[in-house]
Amino acid sequence: MTYNAQSGLKNGILDSLHKIFSPSTYPCDLCALTYGHFSENPHWKKFRMRYNIQISFYHIDEFEAIFGKLNYRYPVALLHRNKTFDTLISPEEFKQFKTTEELIARVETAINNILNSKTTS
Repeated sequence: MTYNAQSGLKNGILDSLHKIFSPSTYPCDLCALTYGHFSENPHWKKFRMRYNIQISFYHIDEFEAIFGKLNYRYPVALLHRNKTFDTLISPEEFKQFKTTEELIARVETAINNILNSKTTS
């Protein structure tokens, strides 16, 4: 998953302030759902720890440093296999989630689809 944010302490502080003072204009729907002002949402953290699969999280600069500039709009959840990416959750979908629980349900569906496709292929 790639946040619609840059990495680094300065950017983290600015993001936290943005979420506090103007949450309606905060540009990263993924971060807004998975992190509070200063720490990870406890429901999201518990969900992440439940699965024995690798879920990697990147800021834009980190993602592009590893994979190159691939013209994705962020935030985005991608499945990376066989050197290609499939979009699991688009930026438009992230905008629709109102709660962390809605995001968790969608990610669980994606994970189950992936796991089921592995057992049937």
